[in-house]
Amino acid sequence: MGGVKLTVERQSFPALMTALNRLEARTKDLTPAFKSMGQHLLRTIDQRFDEQKSPHGQPWQDISEFTKEKKRGTFGQDKILTDTGRMRRSITYIASSERLEIGTNVVYAKKHQFGGKTDIRGHFFILAARPFLGLSTEEREAITRIVLEYLAKAVSGRSGSPS
Repeated sequence: MGGVKLTVERQSFPALMTALNRLEARTKDLTPAFKSMGQHLLRTIDQRFDEQKSPHGQPWQDISEFTKEKKRGTFGQDKILTDTGRMRRSITYIASSERLEIGTNVVYAKKHQFGGKTDIRGHFFILAARPFLGLSTEEREAITRIVLEYLAKAVSGRSGSPS
């Protein structure tokens, strides 16, 4: 019994092969995508300080009466986690081909992020956790969109960073 067949090989589709090669090359260095993610996350973290909410939208615990009195008449008197603005301004990111790291080198930031016991001039206080770093569902979706846009540009032959 005779038959007929159609064979489809990679070499039969040079445009497809070119797109796959571009895609492979693009995934070897994700620095531009990680930079776009970092810029996006810096904006959302800054927004958290304005809204005084965690990455998951939970309002930060209000500051104590002691802290309110201490802050009266200062720059950040009506804002939680804002005294001089140093911690907020110190948040930055480092993007490489393999990862994105975002955070702050301000030592006291860890106590604010996770909560804990602290000593202020001989007085011990328990600080409530007021997380400002983390990924919300919306941010995870935005990161996915950034990566997909970055990869789509490789397939289409366009260059540049994702927006």
